[in-house]
Amino acid sequence: MESSVAKRYSKALFLLNKNSENMNIKLLCQFASIIDNNKPTATFLSHPIITKQNKMAFIEEIMSKHKLEKLYMNFIKVIVEAGRINLFSQIMSGYLKLVDEANGYIRADVTTALEISDSQKEAIGKNIKKLMGENIDIMFSINPSILGGFVVKAGNKVLDLSLAHSLSSIEKMVLA
Repeated sequence: MESSVAKRYSKALFLLNKNSENMNIKLLCQFASIIDNNKPTATFLSHPIITKQNKMAFIEEIMSKHKLEKLYMNFIKVIVEAGRINLFSQIMSGYLKLVDEANGYIRADVTTALEISDSQKEAIGKNIKKLMGENIDIMFSINPSILGGFVVKAGNKVLDLSLAHSLSSIEKMVLA
């Protein structure tokens, strides 16, 4: 989940560049992935004892090899100076959502309690596309805590058809 601070940076980046196909944006996404998947890098960049100058020098060294434009380096610098580099992945995720929304695409996350078959995924996907439009990207995940059924999250909408939600609703009615 994005923090409100990450959303502001995402919006700023979106205003700088509304095209996710831009090579600089692809580099920023790769950098976010490095932070997410490389524990020593993430620790170094988020450690309070490491100076902001050392963090920027490290980032500049990585990005200079890929010829990241100055505008985007300045964007990263602002994030480092504000001590928000730990939010970089959230910022990039929020940015990509804004680009998708601007282009009419919606991302939907479907969570099930168990792995479902491809035919079940296809059926759920068809129904979601009927409800929300054709330009939708559906991702499936598993969360056993929902017990059964599924939960769909698309944009700011949530459709909770899980057994856990149903049981919780029944419990509230009984206790009321």
